[in-house]
Amino acid sequence: MANNHEKTLKGDFGLDGDIAPSEERSIFMVVGTCIGIPFSFSGYAMNAAIDNYGYIAMFIIGGFFAVATILLSIRLLSKRQIQASDTSPC
Repeated sequence: MANNHEKTLKGDFGLDGDIAPSEERSIFMVVGTCIGIPFSFSGYAMNAAIDNYGYIAMFIIGGFFAVATILLSIRLLSKRQIQASDTSPC
């Protein structure tokens, strides 16, 4: 049974606490936090851009990122391709 500290870590960091081995959990949490930090400032950046350039410019930029996301997601492998390439035993 996990102690209270482990339960708190799993609750705060979600997937990092579930998938990471206990000896590497702190590394996973640091990497996850570093990935998330830029997204926490994106609201401030968008607010400043809206104040300077207006909503129309932000809708255009948002549309650009949406199209880029769709184009990049097309390159992702399907489940069938992933299963076919997975030759390692589980």
